Amino acid sequence: TKQITLECLNKTLSYTVICAFAFDTSNFNTASKIFNTNSITTESQMQAFENNISNLSGQYNLNFCIGDKFLTLYACDKDNQNQRVMVIAKQNV
Repeated sequence: TKQITLECLNKTLSYTVICAFAFDTSNFNTASKIFNTNSITTESQMQAFENNISNLSGQYNLNFCIGDKFLTLYACDKDNQNQRVMVIAKQNV
């Protein structure tokens, strides 16, 4: 598994990468639903989050729980102006 470690002022946070994928900006409406994971408070919202990731990344059988924390990295693709790259990682507890 791939790990991301963030060194903060008073703590270190560790994440496991769930998926990394590129997508065309025409799919931004679907991708934008991935950004705000703090508002996920119900199982149906979590299922919608998992479905959005699956649809964009091709990663299936994701198993998240209410209260899981995520890191989302979003960047432009230097080779294609209409393409974006996204990395999603789940915080290790």
